[in-house]
Amino acid sequence: MIKITIIIPTWNRKSFLENSVTRILKLIESNENNKINIRLFVFNNASNDETAQFLNSFQEIKKNEFNFEVLNSSFHSDGGFSIYQAILYGSSGSDWVWLHGDDDQISDLITPDKLYAALLHAADVEAKTIVACGLESMNSSFADSNTLKLGEACNKYGFINTLGWISGLIFRPNDVLANYFHPSNKIYWQSPYTHSFILFKTYFNYNTIIWNSNVINPQLTRKQSDIDERWNSDNVLQRFSYILPSFLNLFHENKDFRPSANFFRMATWSYISYITNQLFIYVSNHSRHPQHNELMNCIYKLIPYINNTNSSNELQYNLNLIRSIIDGKSDVSIKKIASLQFTNSLIV
Repeated sequence: MIKITIIIPTWNRKSFLENSVTRILKLIESNENNKINIRLFVFNNASNDETAQFLNSFQEIKKNEFNFEVLNSSFHSDGGFSIYQAILYGSSGSDWVWLHGDDDQISDLITPDKLYAALLHAADVEAKTIVACGLESMNSSFADSNTLKLGEACNKYGFINTLGWISGLIFRPNDVLANYFHPSNKIYWQSPYTHSFILFKTYFNYNTIIWNSNVINPQLTRKQSDIDERWNSDNVLQRFSYILPSFLNLFHENKDFRPSANFFRMATWSYISYITNQLFIYVSNHSRHPQHNELMNCIYKLIPYINNTNSSNELQYNLNLIRSIIDGKSDVSIKKIASLQFTNSLIV
């Protein structure tokens, strides 16, 4: 029998979590396939809303019907460590782990038989990971049952598209857990994509299965004010600054892997916009932060990995402009900084 645990790390998302949990329990309830065991584990990262009360009452009602466990942490930990804890405590005895966002819902189209077939296929092709995402989040060429090395999948579809969405990650947990606390991984811990970088490090040279059968429903629309509040309270914007250094470390440690231009497609280079925003604040306030220089150095070191793209000249021009501002060698108006944009051609 194949054993898989669907793990939800959650923090202050009671209103979304209820829908996620209900849908997963519906999947478990419908399981009549005696060849697969599906379990739900929710790791509550010390939420201060009504999450714990909801989970405890829900578990009490369902405990005799479903394979459903809850762990309410007594202290809040950062994103990287909280996901590690969720995997550590939730994966015991499991062949596979499916990380699941607390604001996502598994599609009604996914049945236990379909999940079993995907896991069976992964075993047949010796895949260690399955990338499973909703159609609206993937490249239109993201084909079902496409078997690639995980590194090749990131080169083809982009690192963030492939590994960035937590609800799209199904993997063998033991090697990942063993790799989490390796000293070289400390650089990844502050990034919002800690799990993505460590999954890549662990399994980049192993097969992955592309599973794109509308696995996850489209996310519910939420207010911008709610998004802003969560990002600020969870320090997400600050953690973005660790993404580019993490990429440099990733390439340094995996010298036999070379990213293609497509590795940085879509969201990855939008982090440069975050740096541009910081520069705007710097110019406005006439203040300087040493992290600006650190991030710019990372960007310059990453340029060789995209030299073969049509956008490299435009990117170099914009980076030179930003560099001159940081170094105090350019008297650029605030208006010009505010209008500095990375055009569509830069989305490689």
